[in-house]
Amino acid sequence: MRGLDKALLAVATVACSTSVQAQVYEPRSCLEAGLDISAPNILKASDGLVHLSVDVTNEFDQVISGIRFDGVLRSPDREVPLHRFWFWEPQIGGGLSAGETMTIEAYIHLDDNAAQFLSGPTSVVAEYGVTNLVDADGHPQFDHPAHFDWDRSRFASFCQ
Repeated sequence: MRGLDKALLAVATVACSTSVQAQVYEPRSCLEAGLDISAPNILKASDGLVHLSVDVTNEFDQVISGIRFDGVLRSPDREVPLHRFWFWEPQIGGGLSAGETMTIEAYIHLDDNAAQFLSGPTSVVAEYGVTNLVDADGHPQFDHPAHFDWDRSRFASFCQ
């Protein structure tokens, strides 16, 4: 959590009930938690939404739920906000033109106990190029990048 978010959480907790002591949840180390993040994959592209699937596993190879992407899609001319959900498939609204490239820049939040986030600064996740605005079925068509990779060194550094 960023400093302002921590302060707002503390204020909100106190405002709701003065008999409850404010709690601020600190990020835990990703490395201590034994977490690993898979490369994001495109599940489908339709109606302007790109669906990504990301698995987060613990040291026992158990999949952990609760992933949120929070950021923007950037192209040379504009920025498009990401939709925010808790789910398996982050939905990213594009509205992109043919030939336009978007870079997904997102905060990565992992929630393994419904109360504590692991979060950090913006990290570039992947780039997509739009080859054709509409495919044969009338859906947007996106390039599938040849190489998908999280910058794991940055990920490890921002959630320690």
